[in-house]
Amino acid sequence: MDAPDGQSTQEEIDKAASALNAVINAMRPGNLPELEDLDELQLLLEQAKQMPEDNDQANRAISYADMVIRYVSDGSGTKDMIERAVRQLKALKPSK
Repeated sequence: MDAPDGQSTQEEIDKAASALNAVINAMRPGNLPELEDLDELQLLLEQAKQMPEDNDQANRAISYADMVIRYVSDGSGTKDMIERAVRQLKALKPSK
């Protein structure tokens, strides 16, 4: 772009545009998690699944956590969703 008019060939422009597109396509928005970000959630989820089935709070938290794992796995979940699911599972109190 800094070159005077007519100083860049179409081939140079195409190469630069192609390189730029490759970098843009490889970028990941900051709030999109990687699968490794699910580790704590998955551990808490397994623990929650050991709770009695009649625990409504646990059932809601488990359902949400399962949904978050599916969403993250298909690329549409966010770190915020994982954090919310982790908070819900950590807040569970075992029934006596």
